[in-house]
Amino acid sequence: MTKVQQTPAGTETTWKWPVDPTSYDRDPLLRPAEHTELDRLVQRWETGHPQWFQMPHPDLHRLLRPIHDVLNLTSAPVKFRRDALRILLMEMHRRYTSFWGWTLTDWIDVVGSDGQTFRNHYHVPPDCRQQLMAVGYILYCLSDFTVFGQCNLMSLAYKVFGEECVRTTLQRVRSELLRWGYGTYRATVYVARVLYTALLMNRSPYLEDLSKEVLDALHRGNIPDYLKREVVLISRVLTALGIIDKPLSPAPNTDELAGDHDTSSESLSVWREWSQRWSKTSTLAPRTRK
Repeated sequence: MTKVQQTPAGTETTWKWPVDPTSYDRDPLLRPAEHTELDRLVQRWETGHPQWFQMPHPDLHRLLRPIHDVLNLTSAPVKFRRDALRILLMEMHRRYTSFWGWTLTDWIDVVGSDGQTFRNHYHVPPDCRQQLMAVGYILYCLSDFTVFGQCNLMSLAYKVFGEECVRTTLQRVRSELLRWGYGTYRATVYVARVLYTALLMNRSPYLEDLSKEVLDALHRGNIPDYLKREVVLISRVLTALGIIDKPLSPAPNTDELAGDHDTSSESLSVWREWSQRWSKTSTLAPRTRK
């Protein structure tokens, strides 16, 4: 029988989205004044004009305000802020449409299918790519990060939700897995990688906001099979914490054991006793037993 753990005192359970996309003018079409100002900016960039970033651009206020709001939220350094703004404005000029009207294909073209492609195209540091992804994600322009190839979802989750909040959530899952006897590396690396994806997919850093439906969608999504096992494992943690009613079923071709984990102190004591007995009586060399 799985022991249901209570939510720790003081744990937040409802996440409020930090930016309201509906508060902005999201017209996908550029206005004549906006396109004229973008023309001027592109000419300045082509001639190496160094002061464009500090100059006011009132005709672009509608486009710049939501981007600045997100970059303020992510605490983007000045260099990354400048590069992200230049890329977004340049691409809006090239497409003759605001970023609000970009399709997923447009975002892939801008952000790149992988980090190397992005760096080769724009010649900017990798973290600029993260800032662009944060803009699209926080403003509800995109949500599927699997199309962008390998990317640092931990860093993105920190930017969106705050590092302390994400670390606290990971620690709750990690502590439960370590109590069950899972290794530190698996609980800290593989499970963490899936947890960051689940939190971003669910648009909340709180375990209590995660549902079985979100985990099931992630489990069926475009992630490697070895990470699908970690989705099942996270669902078992949520079941043990009383957040969902039952865990996901493992895929037929995995080596994960089905069923609940008995996390009572008695079962853990029996497991430790068995492990110690095996270590003392095993015929394997001492280094091999570890």
